[in-house]
Amino acid sequence: MSAESPVHHEWIPGPGDPDRLARGAAVNLLRRPYLAAIITLCISYVVLSAALGRLDLAHAAMLLVPIATAILVYLLTLFNLRRRLKPGDRWTSTFGPYSMTVSSPAGQSTLNYNQITGIRQRGPYVSAPHAAPAQSPTSASCFHQVQSISSAAR
Repeated sequence: MSAESPVHHEWIPGPGDPDRLARGAAVNLLRRPYLAAIITLCISYVVLSAALGRLDLAHAAMLLVPIATAILVYLLTLFNLRRRLKPGDRWTSTFGPYSMTVSSPAGQSTLNYNQITGIRQRGPYVSAPHAAPAQSPTSASCFHQVQSISSAAR
């Protein structure tokens, strides 16, 4: 963090935060359009098998694909977050004129605003789900979006 940029947000993980964040990751996965299409295909397959009188354990197992995917994402995310998010560790974010910095016990990560290629609002929060190399052609327009969101938040 640079000296001219004060800490804007601070987060200290609690004991239940890895579980909560892993559940959020699994729910976020279930809301993705491609997984919704897979779930629809699996349900359609089982319904069609039942309508044709061919429903057996092997056909019904198709419903386990999306369920197993969500459970696997939850467990892998939970395992990873329990190793990385220790209760009492301090995480901070700082927003400077040209970049944002996230600091954790593992180190610092700085992202220039011109590297942000997409902004997504989740409830009261704004996230940048995509980042591009510094020479991205859309970097100027994204910088203005970040500036206007930052200005609106003040």
